[in-house]
Amino acid sequence: MLRDAQYANVAISKAFPIITTDKLNEWVQMLETTDDLTVVRAVRQFVASVKAGRESTDET
Repeated sequence: MLRDAQYANVAISKAFPIITTDKLNEWVQMLETTDDLTVVRAVRQFVASVKAGRESTDET
């Protein structure tokens, strides 16, 4: 987020509010030890869980 001509850290994206920075970092770190398809599957599983109400999107 741009604030006073500087980028500020935010916990949740306005574009993708269900994805927290912690969750995004988890997927990025997965790329160090696994292939892209496995990460894509993890993202899809997360989104399906959120849609089904099984996953919280709150930063806790």
